[in-house]
Amino acid sequence: LARLELGWQQHLGENLRFGAVLRSPTSQLRAKGRVLTNFQQFLLVSGVTPVNAFASADDSNVGTEYRLPAELGLGLGWAHPDWELELDAIYYQKVSSYNLVHPIDVLVITNTAGAPSSSTVQEPGVTFEGRSFTNLALGGRVRVGAQTWLNAGVYKDRAPGSFSGDDLFQSVDFTGVTLGTTMEHEHSTTSMGLVYVQGDASEPFNATPGIIPTPPRQVKVGHRELSFVLAGSLFF
Repeated sequence: LARLELGWQQHLGENLRFGAVLRSPTSQLRAKGRVLTNFQQFLLVSGVTPVNAFASADDSNVGTEYRLPAELGLGLGWAHPDWELELDAIYYQKVSSYNLVHPIDVLVITNTAGAPSSSTVQEPGVTFEGRSFTNLALGGRVRVGAQTWLNAGVYKDRAPGSFSGDDLFQSVDFTGVTLGTTMEHEHSTTSMGLVYVQGDASEPFNATPGIIPTPPRQVKVGHRELSFVLAGSLFF
């Protein structure tokens, strides 16, 4: 993994701060994995000879890769002795369509009332296309004691792209909210809080290309997550 990262921070006054970071796209994150698939179906249609089909794939050297896009992040913050506020924006550059999972050889065995026949077909794999988008985050904290802060924030975490030509795997944009507290000590800080994240997606699903089902079908994806986070740091 090779990636260049450049950052810059500037005080624009006693309280106002500005920062920027630029990250280059990666060459590629690559891995090898195994795909094992077995699928059997029995088709019975009135007036047509029944068909029994079995398909299997067992490939222990399937190539996968994921490309990280170029990023540009900008941040603006205001620091007051008793409260702080910060707005961050990160722009992600579009990535052209590529093979997330490389093609796989699949063995298909079909029995149509006679002797079974077998053939090998190549599944096209999974393609992925990154989109250009911007994520936003707004957060702040207020002093509620001599060494205690109340923290809160909201952020948008958009899906990095989509699986091209696939109706089953959907991309989901998430929205998150954070609420917590930070306690400062002489040589350490302790932070704890809750993070709530939710996202939904709904797209038409067409199991057979070129044929629109009646009634229309939808693939719906929903995610809700509530997490407790605990963090600490030491300094001397």
